[in-house]
Amino acid sequence: MKIETTGYQEALRTAVREIMRSDGLYIPGIEKGVKPRTRKSERLLSLVPMFAKHQFHFRPGDIYPQQEFLSYPKGKHDDVMDAVWTALDGAKPCYKTKLGPAKKDTKRKIIIDWMTQ
Repeated sequence: MKIETTGYQEALRTAVREIMRSDGLYIPGIEKGVKPRTRKSERLLSLVPMFAKHQFHFRPGDIYPQQEFLSYPKGKHDDVMDAVWTALDGAKPCYKTKLGPAKKDTKRKIIIDWMTQ
């Protein structure tokens, strides 16, 4: 979890740290704090290539985030966009490992889908 150290966010970070201490919890990233080094407009515009390459998708029901992205920079809000940028900034790439050919088990067939998980 990342919380900026600017404006209201610093007060939020302080409150979350107090709750963590009183409840004996630890949330990674809270202690560090994040001070953005670029303007918000630059950060948000850096998301454009990902959308252009179809690497980011909204669920059909996510109407408000879609409206926020479509109305930028003239819209009233940009909080969802900022949250998406923050989450993606902390994301790590997934590395694929090449595996050998799968061995087929001819004795039994197991069908696994989302219903069996």
